[in-house]
Amino acid sequence: MEPTVTANAPGRILDVERVFAHRSDRPKSYRMSGIAGDVNHSWGYHVDPAELPGSDYSLQTARDRRGAAQHPNDASAWDLSFDPADMILVTRRLLKAAKANDPRMVAVREFCGTLDGRNTYPWDLHGNVSEGINTWDDSHLWHVHISFYRDATQTQIARVVDVLCGKPMSLIDKGRGTSSGVVKKLTGPKWPLGPGNYFGPINGPNNCHGGFFPSERGNVHRIQVALQNAGCAPKVHGWADGRWEQPTTDAMRRWQKKHRRHATGVCGPVDWKALVR
Repeated sequence: MEPTVTANAPGRILDVERVFAHRSDRPKSYRMSGIAGDVNHSWGYHVDPAELPGSDYSLQTARDRRGAAQHPNDASAWDLSFDPADMILVTRRLLKAAKANDPRMVAVREFCGTLDGRNTYPWDLHGNVSEGINTWDDSHLWHVHISFYRDATQTQIARVVDVLCGKPMSLIDKGRGTSSGVVKKLTGPKWPLGPGNYFGPINGPNNCHGGFFPSERGNVHRIQVALQNAGCAPKVHGWADGRWEQPTTDAMRRWQKKHRRHATGVCGPVDWKALVR
């Protein structure tokens, strides 16, 4: 990510960045790394929705589709560079807030940083689950990436600054966070793809998402872990790698047969709802 910002960087994120940069309690090593993408970013929240295919993962939620219509030319992410110790500190703060269903994270779709300085650790707040250790590239060992829902307001985005600065959640916020957590546990993560799309072999057709693109691998990894937890795939290190190849197809068929479903070997929205929690 180039350390410059283009015209597609929206004011609602730039203004929040300026507030954070002037906070006396922020991690001292902070450096702005960027908002709008460069030539190395061809998908996701660093790119304007007008330039993305409808299958891009950053356009799958109702919030993102609504935001894409509102802000078709805006990026919706923020990269924050830190020294190694602060990278770990900030990632831990974000993860703690995410797991607590902290309402100050309402604008955040996902983030990625590191918890140990050696491995990247992305977290998806849409399902409130890990996207898999090292499923993102190692540039996230020196910068924390935060994706914001495309319809998030500046007021909503600004609330994450207190999380980044380590300010505790208030008693009022804790109450809100608890009720939000109950809803997430009962409903599970929403179907992340558009109509007619499904998860399946990595070399499948255009509407088949199997981890060919990095943006798909978090959800493929989530399915693989669910298959492992269901006893339909081996629980060995590295099996859930975010890439849908023959072993994943076989595991999916075992799960479908076990639950008396049509053994297609792929995962559509009905299987997703029953399998992924």
